[in-house]
Amino acid sequence: MAIQRRACAPPTRYRIFPNMNCEIFVNCGEHFTNARCGDPLRRLPLASVFGPRTGAYDHATSARSDWFLLQLTPLGVRDLLGCPLAALVGADHDLAAVAPSAAALAEQIAAAPDFAARLRLVEDWAMARLDPASTGSRPGILSQAHAAMLARPALSVGAIAARLDIGARQLRSIVRDEFGMSPKSLLGHARFEHAWSTLFRTGSINQASALFADQAHLTRAFQRYGQLTPNQYRRLKASGDPIRNGVDRSIADRLGIALD
Repeated sequence: MAIQRRACAPPTRYRIFPNMNCEIFVNCGEHFTNARCGDPLRRLPLASVFGPRTGAYDHATSARSDWFLLQLTPLGVRDLLGCPLAALVGADHDLAAVAPSAAALAEQIAAAPDFAARLRLVEDWAMARLDPASTGSRPGILSQAHAAMLARPALSVGAIAARLDIGARQLRSIVRDEFGMSPKSLLGHARFEHAWSTLFRTGSINQASALFADQAHLTRAFQRYGQLTPNQYRRLKASGDPIRNGVDRSIADRLGIALD
């Protein structure tokens, strides 16, 4: 999935919630990030690989926000970057260090005139990386397991394995090897993502609690993964936070909600 954002606005700092995505992020503007909330911010290079995050972190922009993002499935990570998702968890990496074949790609994208041209460059690079013979014979269980756990986080590990027609032990082995964590931990992240996205859409804590034992359980998950409570998150969204995945520090400051 490809996404682009281009805007001019006052400098802004956001808290980004944990997620299990892997993204190629091309920075054509002025963007900064850190490894975890509260750490010093550092400027992003022209092209980065954002690994999955198991904890919240900060992202900041200066007056010019201009970026292009390509979101990869776990199988896409193997095909395009030549490593398992587990090797990228918890950190950002320079794209050329992970995939030397992309050394010139970021510069070409930065010089492209518009989103369509940028997307074509990425598509051409990706297609050149793919080996139809090896990709066609490789089992798609990596991306299937990831998609199943994100789409149906209420299911147990055994139920998800059954849907994929593999044993629970095999699923645990795949998830540990490819994602760097246990299926239970991956489901915990998926349930939190379902909870905050439901709260964003509906404003209902009751609906956001659907995959948790009760609202107290939901609150513990919010505090663990996002360092704030469901009520605080709802207040931030109601006050105009423009970022779906995370919270705007300026709005939190105005409402007196501590993010550190």
